[in-house]
Amino acid sequence: MVFASNYRVPAVQRGTLSVERELGRRTSVRASYSMALATQLPGSTDINISPSPGMVSYVLQGGDGHPGLHSGETFVVPLYGQRPIADFGAVTALVSNANATYHAFTAEARVHGLRWKGLRDLELHGSYTFSRSIDYAPQSSATPALDGQFDPFHNGYDKGLSSQQFPQRFSGSLEDRVRVSNGPKAVRLALDGWRVAAIGVASSGAPYSYNIFGGTYLSGGRETINGSGGATYLPTVGRNTLRLAPRWTSGWDAS
Repeated sequence: MVFASNYRVPAVQRGTLSVERELGRRTSVRASYSMALATQLPGSTDINISPSPGMVSYVLQGGDGHPGLHSGETFVVPLYGQRPIADFGAVTALVSNANATYHAFTAEARVHGLRWKGLRDLELHGSYTFSRSIDYAPQSSATPALDGQFDPFHNGYDKGLSSQQFPQRFSGSLEDRVRVSNGPKAVRLALDGWRVAAIGVASSGAPYSYNIFGGTYLSGGRETINGSGGATYLPTVGRNTLRLAPRWTSGWDAS
């Protein structure tokens, strides 16, 4: 494993713009935009691979009815079949060619001082966030992959939605302050003043990709459709373009 000669440490820039306004005595609303731009993120590639002498063509068979799959669809990718230094297997280079962008819009509303069935200090809070995060599959673990790129010579195939991309998120809470004015002093001291909240969160499901197994391989590498031993997602569908079912959770909190 080696560091690329042009390796650089990651750089991140962040920014937030928000506007808040009160509507009457009990209601406030807030809208905000957040962004983050990360450059020179770490990745890995196998540098002991000779340039591709040509392309290889594949035809999809079956899969109709599954998102993004169409039987008979064809695609071509570069085919790698030689190592310039035949006495060595894969030589992993740590590179800093991955970038990432994040944009999010959030709308929030808060209403306090509500009364309901004897409860005198209810607070209702709700928020909605729409976001989009795109990256080039940067290294996410402490142990670099042998070859993290789909193509060892450029990372254009790897551009896609981030693995942390959950485009829509809803959250809400209903909170009340416990007030105990009667009863033994010890009970009042122990319970009075607590805030109890019911919380609910729902979001888009996690993204995922179709992976392909099989193909050709170079010495010291693994089988992939282009022989490089790198990433294995299906190029016609792309990385993280599919999504699991929405997820939600609920609970309560006391403080």
